[in-house]
Amino acid sequence: MGILGGVLITMRLRGAELGPGLAWRDLIGLAMLGGVGFTVSLLVSGLAFSGTELETAKTAVLAGSVCAAFLGGLVLRRRGRSYAR
Repeated sequence: MGILGGVLITMRLRGAELGPGLAWRDLIGLAMLGGVGFTVSLLVSGLAFSGTELETAKTAVLAGSVCAAFLGGLVLRRRGRSYAR
């Protein structure tokens, strides 16, 4: 959400436009892949939690990263097929 929101705000404030051949669906896929970067949250959760809570937080962060990678890859793969046609 942050990556996509940042692009939208920048476009509105600066009057920018998407480049030729680039669609919003492409940006959505790239923003989803950005969710993999949440592994930094592992460090924060290590400082904030301990015991069972830490294990739960680690599992949630890693599950979110895997979901982000899968969904982003799925969207971009479909877009790649569309461009190939």
